[in-house]
Amino acid sequence: MANNVTAQLTALKRLELLLPWLNGDGRSYEDTRERLWEFLGPPTPGNTTKWETSDSGFTRASLEPAIRGLYGHEDATGATPPVSPAELERLRVDLRRVLDGEAVGLQLSLSVRPSDRPRHGAWRNGKLSPAARKATLGAGHYVVHFEATGLHDTVLYLFMRLLTAPGAATLARCPAPLPGKRHCEHWFVAIGPRRGRPARFCSDACRMRFFRKPESEPKTGTVRRRVRRGG
Repeated sequence: MANNVTAQLTALKRLELLLPWLNGDGRSYEDTRERLWEFLGPPTPGNTTKWETSDSGFTRASLEPAIRGLYGHEDATGATPPVSPAELERLRVDLRRVLDGEAVGLQLSLSVRPSDRPRHGAWRNGKLSPAARKATLGAGHYVVHFEATGLHDTVLYLFMRLLTAPGAATLARCPAPLPGKRHCEHWFVAIGPRRGRPARFCSDACRMRFFRKPESEPKTGTVRRRVRRGG
């Protein structure tokens, strides 16, 4: 019987799992599948889990189709091969298209159902107490349930939900120049839960490259000369 496991990773941690792969940082096939496995949240390959976390916008997903697509599956109806490197690359490209604001078509079954979490608070003199009203009006009393046809659409939809989750993170594209390119184009976490200034670059190397002046540009500053006095 399938186990239902509540995901423990935060929205930010899930996004950070995928960013190196999205940026094309030379991740291997096995490493990519491992990252996607952690992104989905199941603890062991034998479990079918429910993907549910408050900071993901209260989404519950049946992960069985995605897990079958990731590792392959065999039953009485036949065998499903694991996801191929070409299919992973297509998923990576579509995730970057999402970040670029492009529309991506998905095949999903969606429904909205009341959550099963307890409702706190009590009536007082015929009225709701402040705690009960806050609990009743707060997010999470209705949960989006969805099931996709496979790994590709499942990951894309969950990724979109994480991007719209309140207080998750703000991603930005690195503006530093690269040889042969106008910009670095790596995506990184610009604003997260930690306080402080928003990050402007994906790395210290890009920050230094951005502020480094071209060699053709004359250097500015005070030039001191030694003046030889005549005898």
